[in-house]
Amino acid sequence: MSDLTWLNGAKALGIALPLFVAWWLKKSGYWYKPKAERTVTPGIKALFRRYTGPYQNSGAAYQQAFDVLKSSDESGSYTQSFAIYLDDPDCAPAEKLRYSVGVVANDLDKKTI
Repeated sequence: MSDLTWLNGAKALGIALPLFVAWWLKKSGYWYKPKAERTVTPGIKALFRRYTGPYQNSGAAYQQAFDVLKSSDESGSYTQSFAIYLDDPDCAPAEKLRYSVGVVANDLDKKTI
């Protein structure tokens, strides 16, 4: 009787395992074919400045960027800012960390810049 039980278990495993693998591959996206689509997006203009030093000093850099916007006539319409941190602070000394801070400036006048 134990041989019959073992045989039934092997049959069940032989059916369940391929079904599980097929289900897992479907859920993981293995058979998914992405549809590529080409689009054109408008470019943006950005006003930014590069800095070197501790990342904790980036607050002052943001303040400088917003001071430029405050001095412009259209200061109310610019609220998007960004930062690009180029180095890993765990791998580089603080005084050598590089970063850029800026604002999106699509409609800024050249006199503001």
